[in-house]
Amino acid sequence: MGEQAAQSSVNKLWSELIRRRVIRVVVVYSIAGWIVIEVASTVLPNLNPHDTRALYVGANQLCSVGELDKGLELAERALGQDEKEPVVLYNVACFYAMKGDPDRSNELLERAVENGWGDRAWLETDSDLDSLRDNVRFRAILADID
Repeated sequence: MGEQAAQSSVNKLWSELIRRRVIRVVVVYSIAGWIVIEVASTVLPNLNPHDTRALYVGANQLCSVGELDKGLELAERALGQDEKEPVVLYNVACFYAMKGDPDRSNELLERAVENGWGDRAWLETDSDLDSLRDNVRFRAILADID
């Protein structure tokens, strides 16, 4: 297909998407999704401020949409409430891995393993930890789990 034919196909597709109001629907759903995330990140952690799961899940969701400062606040609150719980340590480590802080992430993963985390397969396949896959310290953590 030539460049002109390809451009014509793209233009036809774009026109059809506009005609069917698909673009408008995508924009509306995107805005609605953003509003839901904003409301949830503000309201849910305060409904039960001692629910560490709500805090670390919220932190990871905020990180995934680029709200790092808000996510960091929730992640640290979760740690402050239950700093020896392996699941909390693991999930906050995921936050730091997604945030791009491998040192803090590995520190928390080491603490999670020390406190009983033993699911090596989960560590090896969790996409939240993809940024650590080639990290020497991360590989050592994996090696420490039987």
